[in-house]
Amino acid sequence: MRSSLLTATAAVSLALPLLAACGSDEEMPAEMSSKASATTSAPSKMMSAAAERAGMFEGLNDKSVEGTATIKDGKLMLSGFSSDEGPDLHLYLANGTDEKAVEAGKELGAVAFDEAEQSFDLDGVDADKYSHVVIHCDKAKAVFGAAKLAEEGDMPAAKGAMFEGLNDKSVEGTAAVAGGMVKLAGFSSDEAPDLHLYLANGTDEKAVEAGKELGAVAFDEAEQTFKLDVADAAMYSHLVVHCDKAKTVFGAAKLA
Repeated sequence: MRSSLLTATAAVSLALPLLAACGSDEEMPAEMSSKASATTSAPSKMMSAAAERAGMFEGLNDKSVEGTATIKDGKLMLSGFSSDEGPDLHLYLANGTDEKAVEAGKELGAVAFDEAEQSFDLDGVDADKYSHVVIHCDKAKAVFGAAKLAEEGDMPAAKGAMFEGLNDKSVEGTAAVAGGMVKLAGFSSDEAPDLHLYLANGTDEKAVEAGKELGAVAFDEAEQTFKLDVADAAMYSHLVVHCDKAKTVFGAAKLA
């Protein structure tokens, strides 16, 4: 009987560490799972924290390239894009606009000279390492144009607004200010011989005169883009459509 008790006691003593060990084994997967989850979520957090970057194309070497380039959500997107025709046009991320910079850059793929909207995946590409988006003719080894990307931290918060007509004029559409650019969408205005777009602190003539002219605006083009210094966007409260010849404000959008 005593032998049986000793045997049972020993069995229980042996079982307790085993049960404790089993408990540890059951807890470890949860701990490992949380570590794995943290590791897995890290890249997505890093990607979501990456700032949007954008720039406006300019032609180089006597070539014409227009439109905007935007890096967002793992893609490089072209909008309002057009270029002189070339037999072998490709898109590059590069640190500069000369041949040496292109050779050291990252090719993203062939680009169509006559397609306004195009998109390129940035899988495995660290876009933050590059300063320019370059349109390059590989066959001729010639840079057609480039867009300088707004530096992270230099970009103002995006501002958006809707146009309203003033002085018995009709102006419609929306305006967005971001990445060193003003983008008009769904835009239309009463016709006039000399319409221009201004950044201003108000909507009267005095405000327009003291404002910043961005360029001529077409009354019948829904999508238009204007380049501006990033510092200018924070200084003004309105985008104003103004007829310079008649010295009349046609409409304005109050920036958020």
